[in-house]
Amino acid sequence: LSVGKAAGTAVVRNRIRRRLREAFRAYGPGPGDVILVGRAQVATEPFARVEEYVRQCLEGAGMPRSAS
Repeated sequence: LSVGKAAGTAVVRNRIRRRLREAFRAYGPGPGDVILVGRAQVATEPFARVEEYVRQCLEGAGMPRSAS
């Protein structure tokens, strides 16, 4: 996970990281490495929208969902 200082204070950046990490975890483990870059709006969006966006990005990149 990567969140730049432009996203906000340390508290906001950590919140973005936690939300992206949980959305990725909900998607399930997959093969290979993934880099997620967090933007400021991730901190304020509803979590369901963050999960949907992460899912769309991972599926668009060809990362299959795990069978769990």
